[in-house]
Amino acid sequence: ILNASAPNSEIKAGSPSKHCSDFLCASKHSGARHFFINELQNYFGCNLEVALGVVMNLFHGIFLRTYDETPSNFSPFSFPKQRLFGGNPESDCLVLLLKESSSKGISNEDIESVLKQGVIVPKTAESLRVSVHNFWGASCFFFSSDSLLPKSIQMINDDIVMNTMIYESLIDQDNEFTAKFLFAIDTNVQLWLKDCKNAVFREDVNDNLIDFKPLLTQVKTRQFNMLLPKSFKHLLDKDSNSSSPLPDHPSKKRKLNNNNNPQDKVDNEGVISEWLVNNDIFSKKLRHSDNLKKRPKMGDFPMCHRWHSKGYCFGNCTNISTHTESSKLTNDQKEKYSSWLKKSLKD
Repeated sequence: ILNASAPNSEIKAGSPSKHCSDFLCASKHSGARHFFINELQNYFGCNLEVALGVVMNLFHGIFLRTYDETPSNFSPFSFPKQRLFGGNPESDCLVLLLKESSSKGISNEDIESVLKQGVIVPKTAESLRVSVHNFWGASCFFFSSDSLLPKSIQMINDDIVMNTMIYESLIDQDNEFTAKFLFAIDTNVQLWLKDCKNAVFREDVNDNLIDFKPLLTQVKTRQFNMLLPKSFKHLLDKDSNSSSPLPDHPSKKRKLNNNNNPQDKVDNEGVISEWLVNNDIFSKKLRHSDNLKKRPKMGDFPMCHRWHSKGYCFGNCTNISTHTESSKLTNDQKEKYSSWLKKSLKD
């Protein structure tokens, strides 16, 4: 932490940042998480959600990846934009506090739940920028705003703002672009943190690892590309395989686009980020919910919940006629779907 908090390449910091010190001095994990989220939101202007497992590991000084090829702990994937129905961090902190304070302690199931970390890949240029901004806030929190890493991360944030159209175009052409971009940043930061951890003298840290100018130049000249590791691609693809085709129903004719294979995956190019939910919530709260039959309709067909809340669907969807880009829906349709989604997630 002292090497990473250095204001230059020559001498390590004399002490951790005030935020970092207060975080590490918290008496309980719940207090540390509450303090971390509160400071990032109020002091650094972040709009984020953070898994309990991320804060738990950072609280114990584990900044490096748990597994070499999978982002975790201190990572730009760890601080995504807060989703509209993503849960209440205050409630999570309170529940954890109550369990920590209980004389029975925390069960093995609770520990498993607490240690879970998810990878949320941004799907738009704006959500990508928010993830980068949140990572900047976390870097300031742990290493101080005067240190080298936050300055490098800020450069990335500024580049996305100034070149939004380029980033949107690249995202449109490659649905893995944001994952590749963040993974490239994450890999370099992890290598730099390893140097910070192992270097006896600050001058032994290779700060070129967090010089992102070459990466940003590659993006702007459309030369950036990288191969995601299999373990990470699995995280992207684990729910994208189509299910078996639905059986024909005499009262409901399946509508297929002449140009679409029934198994083709089609992306919703105009997603509304507040409507997107993770796989677990989608399965429990939407797909297998009693409210599924109460979805608002477009014409004679109910609005496709996968299309609007997962950001994609398939050519064999019964409700393919409702596959209008979410952002292009009428205000009335948006209001009705938003109300249905909110009610489904609360039930």
